[in-house]
Amino acid sequence: MTPKLRRLAVCFCMSALALVFLSGCIGTKISYSPKEQMVVATSHNNFLWLGPCGSPWNYSDQINILLQGDYYKSEASQLEAYQDGKLKVDSGYVILNRTNKTVTIELAFEGDDHVPVQCKYNGIHRYVEKEPQEFDITRGWLEEFYRTNGMDFYHP
Repeated sequence: MTPKLRRLAVCFCMSALALVFLSGCIGTKISYSPKEQMVVATSHNNFLWLGPCGSPWNYSDQINILLQGDYYKSEASQLEAYQDGKLKVDSGYVILNRTNKTVTIELAFEGDDHVPVQCKYNGIHRYVEKEPQEFDITRGWLEEFYRTNGMDFYHP
């Protein structure tokens, strides 16, 4: 391989690698609102994949988990979860460690045909304490919206 061709190949590889890093990343953010007693897990994918009909596609995802009481550990029966509707919590727990600012999520939701679907945010995560801002979703808004609209479904 000639030096000129080798240099061209290295430049091509470096450009491809830079494109991968600059094209987007999947990021997960976890926040906890003490006032609302709510854990919010969000992720966003900036990759512009070809979606339906050949159009560029990326996605954002958010699950709101409402805790009951001021307990460090909440079992499935004490939780409400929302993602494009109210989720049916099948089993699991959420452990909130406010000293270390970590949350452990181990949940399964009832999916199609009553088959449990593992939460994509299962695991131990660091969180940021933050109260909802003016246009953020709150506990009251979630409960009222889904109570009045009767939406009860899950999109795995």
